[in-house]
Amino acid sequence: MLNLRLRHIAKMIEPCETLIDIGSDHGFLPISLLKMKVIQNAIICDINALPLQSAIKNAREAQLEEYCTFIQSNGLQNYKDPVDTAVIAGMGYETIAQIIKQDIERFCLIDQIILQSNTHLDKLRAFLMENKFAIVNEEEFENDKQKEEYSFKLLSNIILYMENGNSIFMKNLDQIYGSLYDLFNQNFMIVGDKKNCRIALGSTNNPMCYVNNSFNCVVLADIKDLKKMDPPFLNRFEKQILTFETILNYRHKEI
Repeated sequence: MLNLRLRHIAKMIEPCETLIDIGSDHGFLPISLLKMKVIQNAIICDINALPLQSAIKNAREAQLEEYCTFIQSNGLQNYKDPVDTAVIAGMGYETIAQIIKQDIERFCLIDQIILQSNTHLDKLRAFLMENKFAIVNEEEFENDKQKEEYSFKLLSNIILYMENGNSIFMKNLDQIYGSLYDLFNQNFMIVGDKKNCRIALGSTNNPMCYVNNSFNCVVLADIKDLKKMDPPFLNRFEKQILTFETILNYRHKEI
């Protein structure tokens, strides 16, 4: 039985062949994903032997041991084969950053990385940006999503991405789309040969923010949700339909 945190993480995992759960503890997440057939194989990794023994027991009881590989390792160091998805959850920022940094070239080849840090989310975002990782989706627990502080934090991060010229992907962020009206409409003011636009940070604070020419913004939406969305909002964007046929690379199609 997954707790609330692991259920939230499980919902974010895209179907794939091989997932590695770093710091897996008792193996609850990968075992659950195997049961749901979201993944085909699980690499259950922990730096300590005792949690791995518990994970082996749990996989055996679930009759899924043959689909699992158990590795005692600090991150990817003792596992050299390629993986499609990596999960690092339930740790502090310093530990997560250290795990990624020591094998950063290999992490750059992983299609999906799910991170859940217990500390210093701002430092984790900065670390990912500095190392050219694209933050595709960022979520918090349901009871946090409606807080004004959460919206302010998201918008502050977007302003930083705009200034640095990063590419961002947004999904299920209806609570802040209205604050980005000028950005989505490309309603820019040119000041000293630099593009600027207003971002609404609350009801009274509407700062003029620099928009780097390299900045790109993509809003993701499921086709089934389009009927619920306002036509004026949709009309602001160039639209592309993504399907498995168009986004899978040759290796994935062969699988």
